[in-house]
Amino acid sequence: MMYELPERLSESEERDLLDAYYLGDAHAKDELITHNLYLVVLRAKEYVDEMHSIEDLVQVGTVGLIEAIDSYDRKEHGPLHAHIVLCVEKELKRYIK
Repeated sequence: MMYELPERLSESEERDLLDAYYLGDAHAKDELITHNLYLVVLRAKEYVDEMHSIEDLVQVGTVGLIEAIDSYDRKEHGPLHAHIVLCVEKELKRYIK
């Protein structure tokens, strides 16, 4: 059975979850992770080869996703998805080396 990723968040949903996360709501962080996991999967697929399985790459990319959410600052980083992609790429490239 294939796992279906949740739908993307709207800008207002993302903003509300970020506000809640900044106030210490752990559930909001979980929701941000869950709804942005598609970015990890998209990036991980580009690195799959005979030495790197999609499962391993998604696990590594998820570390980057969590770091992106933890370090995200609206004033410094622009759109959240762009910051996530940069952090996920960084983790994947580190793993591949």
